[in-house]
Amino acid sequence: MNNDESFKLYLSEFTKSEEPIRFIRRNPQIPYPLHTHDFSELVIILGGRGTHITKYSRFELFAGDIFVINGETAHGYENPENLHLVNIMYRPELLTRNASDLTSLPGYHILFNLEPKFREDHRFNSRLHLTPQQLTEIIPLLSEIENELNSNKPGKLFMASAGFNSLIGHLCRIYSNEDIHNGRQLLRIGKALGLLENSIQRQVSLSELTRLTAMSVSTLNRTFKEATGFSPVEYHLKIRIKKAGELLCDTNFSITEIAGKTGFDDSNYFSRQFKKTTGASPLEFRKRCL
Repeated sequence: MNNDESFKLYLSEFTKSEEPIRFIRRNPQIPYPLHTHDFSELVIILGGRGTHITKYSRFELFAGDIFVINGETAHGYENPENLHLVNIMYRPELLTRNASDLTSLPGYHILFNLEPKFREDHRFNSRLHLTPQQLTEIIPLLSEIENELNSNKPGKLFMASAGFNSLIGHLCRIYSNEDIHNGRQLLRIGKALGLLENSIQRQVSLSELTRLTAMSVSTLNRTFKEATGFSPVEYHLKIRIKKAGELLCDTNFSITEIAGKTGFDDSNYFSRQFKKTTGASPLEFRKRCL
């Protein structure tokens, strides 16, 4: 099989039923040809070394490397030397359903969205890499997930999912604490995304974002749009409108109260922006929910 060919793996091939998560330990990982998935995969390199291949590139792997493979990304492994890794296979909705306030962490955006998207451009240099001490700290979390999934205990999927969430939270915190002044542009954009996600109740100025990211306005706008498809202002408006929609469906707050809780000083302006974004007025949107 050449590098232009790949085959597809399905989560159902590795699980007993439609389980949302599966833990596989490869020790050692053998050479594996290009393949895609109908699931996402968190890869944690625990020891040894090898080469991670895609259709277009090859990246060297070392103990401590952590990265995400989204389903349609063709990848594989070559030249393993005592390569020991863990694959946590999961359905993407498991992550988004339980993300909660993780989206306020820059590391969340970098690990799951930005680094996979820009991996080829950045030559894998933006990946998360744990120190030996940090790697040691996550071993118990990995064992917890593995033991639950391999047990016959009632509630094992709930407990394994809880362990997965704990692991993700830990990794996102580590990624979020990276130094933004080390030339890693994705970290800067991740910081901006985290601030915007954590500032639903107020407007965020471009000057605040440029100070945070140490970028000029033009560089920030260009890089942010490359990463998300939106300018910072457009992105912030989008997530505030999304939050407003949730409040319309899940609470009895008035339109004026919801406008205030999502950073709009003028409820009429809020209503116009809401309809422009969703195609329905706030009242129409609430009626649809009911």
